[in-house]
Amino acid sequence: MDVTALSYTASAVLIWLPEGQEPKAEDFAVDGAEKLSPPYPNPETWWELGQAVKYAREADSANHMKLPWIKTGDELLSPDDVLQAYEFLKEKK
Repeated sequence: MDVTALSYTASAVLIWLPEGQEPKAEDFAVDGAEKLSPPYPNPETWWELGQAVKYAREADSANHMKLPWIKTGDELLSPDDVLQAYEFLKEKK
């Protein structure tokens, strides 16, 4: 994925999944119910992709040992893509 082409001001949904598990489309549906296991909220909506990426990389995930997946528009960012996006944002500062 070309993380330089993403709109970092677009809204995003962040979910946390165990390593090796890939998300299904319905995992990103936000209907007010906590559908996925901790951390809560899971899924979590963000006003801006850049904020979601920063949170996903800087959050203490040691308590739940899960990896972040982010959906923005039609794009799905894997945990590796989230890391690349985070590094890209750090370089832009």
